[in-house]
Amino acid sequence: MKKLIFGASAAALLGACAMTTEPAQVTASATQPVVAAPNAGEVENLNDLASAMIDAEKLYAEAAQMPDNDPAVSAELEALAKERGEQREYLQERIAVLGGEPDTAGEALGTGHRIFTSIRTAFADDTEVAIEEVLRGERYLVNEIGEIMTTSPSDDTVDLLTVFRDDIEVHIEELEAWDRAV
Repeated sequence: MKKLIFGASAAALLGACAMTTEPAQVTASATQPVVAAPNAGEVENLNDLASAMIDAEKLYAEAAQMPDNDPAVSAELEALAKERGEQREYLQERIAVLGGEPDTAGEALGTGHRIFTSIRTAFADDTEVAIEEVLRGERYLVNEIGEIMTTSPSDDTVDLLTVFRDDIEVHIEELEAWDRAV
C-alpha cells in the first residue's frame, strides 16, 4: 500500500513535470514516505548524488550572479539552484530514513568546477559561461543518476531517481536552447 501511494505520488509529480516547463516540486522532506530497506551500497550511492547536488546548488547560485546583460537568465539559474537545493534536502532526508548519515559537503571536483567557471569568465561572455557550466552540471547529475540506476537500487529509489532525472532532462533542454540563443 505504501509503495502504491508513493508510486502514485511519483507518477503525479512526473506527469506534472511532463505537462509544464515549471521546475518539479518535490514533496516537502517532512513527508518522506516509509521506504523499503536499501540494497547494498544504496545509501553510499545516494550520498554521492547528494554531494553532487550540493555542488550543483552552489555552482548554479554562483552562475546566477554572472550574466551581465540578461536578468532573465540570472533569475532562471537562481530558481534552478533553489530547486536543486530542495531536491538535495529531500534526498538527504531519504538517506536518513534509510538509516544513513547524509553527506553535507560537496565533492572536491565540484569546488574545482566552480573555480574553473570563475576563471573562464575572464576570457568569455559571462552569460554564455554561466549557461554552459550549469548545463555541464545538469549533465553530470543525469550521469550520476544513471550510474546509480545500474546498481539495482530499491524500487522506491528508482522511482525517486526517475523523477529527478526527468526533471533535470527538461532543464537540460531549456539550457541547450538558451546556449544556442546566446
